[in-house]
Amino acid sequence: MIELDVIDHAILDVLQADGRVSNAELAESIGLSASACHRRVRRLETDGVIDHYAAMVNRQLVGRGVSVFVEISLESQREDVLDAFEDAVSNVPHVQSCHLMAGNADYLVHVTCADVADYETIHREYMPCCRASPKCEAASRFVRSPTRPPSTSPFPSVTNRVSRLGAPNIDVLILRLKCQRADTVGAHDKHSLDHRNGYGR
Repeated sequence: MIELDVIDHAILDVLQADGRVSNAELAESIGLSASACHRRVRRLETDGVIDHYAAMVNRQLVGRGVSVFVEISLESQREDVLDAFEDAVSNVPHVQSCHLMAGNADYLVHVTCADVADYETIHREYMPCCRASPKCEAASRFVRSPTRPPSTSPFPSVTNRVSRLGAPNIDVLILRLKCQRADTVGAHDKHSLDHRNGYGR
């Protein structure tokens, strides 16, 4: 796991809300200079913390506004059965994601569609192809209303601290972070000196 500090968290919060924000706007929103902000973002990209940038499509406007989570239970968890199911699901265009689960169901499949009738068509056309075993069972659950935006990894504690202090005062957080690092380095140097002088023995 890559260690991130409070400034990294603030940058990630802003970029997840608006991936097209300019570096100048991003720097201003979190209280950093443009050059320091750019270095931070590049490091997050290089380290793989920022995996990629993408556009979020309004599913309602493209006829995919209804979400259905389908629990799939297979007769067996043999490798060939699991592989056959995953291959079949990968060819279903309406599947947003598919997860191998622990618990009662073997897979949790997220399907998006226009309405109930559209899902019935998907179920008839594609579900038979996904039956990797004769006793494959499926339980469908329709989402009434999403309560959290998808595809974000928020850092609530950091967001609350930044919003409570205000963007200009985030310099206080940076200063505290630098002081914490200095204290850590200082304590390490003192321990090394004590050890050399025989005090740590």
